[in-house]
Amino acid sequence: MGLILGVRAHEKIFIDDDWIRIVKVTGRQHFVLENEDGTAFTVKGPEDQPQEVIPEVFVSAGLIRSNKATPKTSARMFIDAPREMQILREASYNTLILLEEAASMIESLAPDECEPATELVELLDSAIQKLTRGGSK
Repeated sequence: MGLILGVRAHEKIFIDDDWIRIVKVTGRQHFVLENEDGTAFTVKGPEDQPQEVIPEVFVSAGLIRSNKATPKTSARMFIDAPREMQILREASYNTLILLEEAASMIESLAPDECEPATELVELLDSAIQKLTRGGSK
């Protein structure tokens, strides 16, 4: 499934538990990125072939809607990944991890019959579902 994101230099995008980082933006469809192994990839424009940056995840330049839609300090990146993979910006990914850890801690500390703890875990689970449902939110 494809997703187009506006990205800036130094921004991390998480695909499941792997990440790619935008190293440098040189134009609205031109940028350099690296994966967590340190392998660098240069995207020079829409004519470039998609590059596999993580197994089953391909990146290329995203289409530009208009000259005003994308500032020159950011680029449009097209990510093609299997639909079951979560694609999240770094802040959303970090929030997801914190919510999952909080739910796990509450479950391990509170007995099952403790109603406030059960309600809190359900609330955290609901927040996790909302966060991951939208993919790139």
